[in-house]
Amino acid sequence: MTATSLKLGFIGLGIMGAPMAGHLVKAGHTLFVNTRSQVPADLLAAMRKVHQFTIMSAPTTGQVAGVVALSDPAAEDAVQAMIASYDRRRRLIVKGLNEIGLDCFEPQGAFYAFPSVQKSGMSDEEFANGLLQEEHVAVVPGNAFGVGGDGYVRCSYATATEKLEQALEKMYRFMRRHG
Repeated sequence: MTATSLKLGFIGLGIMGAPMAGHLVKAGHTLFVNTRSQVPADLLAAMRKVHQFTIMSAPTTGQVAGVVALSDPAAEDAVQAMIASYDRRRRLIVKGLNEIGLDCFEPQGAFYAFPSVQKSGMSDEEFANGLLQEEHVAVVPGNAFGVGGDGYVRCSYATATEKLEQALEKMYRFMRRHG
């Protein structure tokens, strides 16, 4: 439902993820409207302009940061350190998943591992739901990415090494019970 299709009324701020009547601004908080009264046309036009410029182009601060990232020699050192950190975490999660019986190839891009859950005897959805309920570890069922993802789950390694180690330990316990 779009803002223009609503009879817009009360304007307020809500935390992202809270139920909203209509999203108008994406910036950590969401501006939303209630359908009880009419919003003045000039205010709605201003809100729409802010929304369009927020989502339709790169913000100035991001553009300036991009210039610095591409021209400051110190930025290259930070990039190399980040690449090395992701590489360590990638190797950790792939090795850990393979060791607990979740066959996993080494990803060549992004920061997700995509192990097979076939040895668990569960579908990807059953595995993801069970792991979340029993061990409080969230993975995404592979079928969310199309038919080719059936039987796999997506695991992000864009987090601290300690959290990955904890998640792998919990996944190990889960596989001992179900695999």
